[in-house]
Amino acid sequence: MTNEVSNYSANGCAQIPKGNRSLALNLLAVYFAWSCWSVLPVYADDDHDHAHAKDSHGHGHQHNPGHEGEHAEELLRLSDEQLTEAGISLATVGPAAVERTLRLFGVVHPDQERVAHISPRFPGVVRKVLASVGDQVQPGEVLAQVEANESLRSYELSAVLGGTILERHATVGEFVDGSSILFTIANLDSVWIDLQLYPKNFGSVRVGQDVHVYSQPDGEPVTAKIHYLAPTADPHTQGRLVRVVLPNAERRFVPGLFIEAQVVVERREAERAVLRSAVQEIEGRPTVFVRHGGGFEPRVVSLGEKGARFVEVRDGLRQGEQYAASESYTLKSQLLASEADHGHSH
Repeated sequence: MTNEVSNYSANGCAQIPKGNRSLALNLLAVYFAWSCWSVLPVYADDDHDHAHAKDSHGHGHQHNPGHEGEHAEELLRLSDEQLTEAGISLATVGPAAVERTLRLFGVVHPDQERVAHISPRFPGVVRKVLASVGDQVQPGEVLAQVEANESLRSYELSAVLGGTILERHATVGEFVDGSSILFTIANLDSVWIDLQLYPKNFGSVRVGQDVHVYSQPDGEPVTAKIHYLAPTADPHTQGRLVRVVLPNAERRFVPGLFIEAQVVVERREAERAVLRSAVQEIEGRPTVFVRHGGGFEPRVVSLGEKGARFVEVRDGLRQGEQYAASESYTLKSQLLASEADHGHSH
């Protein structure tokens, strides 16, 4: 007993009488249970907070398998009336010619084959002016009257072709002679598009090639052919003149305006293609809005060769599907707005 107690005391513990050992063991058991109970809730709360933190950050670092096609679950619904109001037109996925083009710039000029300069036949004094700049005149229409110096008799100056008066240099009382150009008339039913071609592209352009000419950057082009390619270069600009003759009955092309044109240098057929105006970039990915179930489904696509009007679709669309061909940015805006509202609701 003495050795046992001595050993126990030597270990630095209080001496416990043998009769009280059972009480000590019970106290130790209670202490151990209390310690476990007080620690467990700490771990439970920590797990709960960690899970909450993961939820608040998009489920932590776990990959969401549905993220790749999140836009496919959205459906933008528009009635036929809303489509018309927004100016959204539909087209069908199918084969199309994809063109590689060369971009050129130039200026609109009157077709010089349809321009007339009106001069007096005899020297004299202008007695009457009957037309002004901008007037539309018909062949034979009287423009002015001039009193001849020698005979003192008046004669008429008439339009020799129908068109628009671009210039007028006739004033009542003014002396004129055969060197004076009193009126310039142009028939603007056709115009010249004079483009500049620079040395690095001399080998890509020839007479007879198709050219897409744009009256507005985002408008529909008018397609014509190269009519003339200058044999020499301008010593000041180092460019060669490329001329396109365009029909202009609708007066889309106004003389004096700067113009963009795309010369077709290569053309090939693509099995599936869409208009370039249909493709919108959303979150860095090319997207086309496909007509589906009374609405539009944003579809991420893989693109191939890009032409002036059409772009090849390698993946993401099926042949025969309808899509928003024009004003598709309206659908993009609606999609982004709906996603923003959805984000705020959370």
